Amino acid sequence: MKLVGIEKPKRQLIGWLIEEGPGLKAVSVVEMGGLGKTILVKQVYDDAMVKNHFNSHASLTVSESIRVEDLLKDMIQQLFSKIMQPVPFAVETTSINRLKCLVQDFLDKRDTW
Repeated sequence: MKLVGIEKPKRQLIGWLIEEGPGLKAVSVVEMGGLGKTILVKQVYDDAMVKNHFNSHASLTVSESIRVEDLLKDMIQQLFSKIMQPVPFAVETTSINRLKCLVQDFLDKRDTW
């Protein structure tokens, strides 16, 4: 299945992600509901060029009602599953500051895995 009109924004997002080296990047895709953001982001996230450019990556969905703790927990789950490691114990009950530290520690150590 090929979506009409998705190739140009897909190339643009990939360009933003891979320009200027493999450092930390975040790209927000914002638009009204029902216009194909999720499909576009999934195609970019699964693109081989994007995957090969970064040591780790996560795709997070943010809504108006999202809590930062939930966002960090989702990110931790995705990052640890990519390296086939168990999520650190008690993530569900960990403070927001500790969650931030877990993400930072993961990113600092990712080159050693």
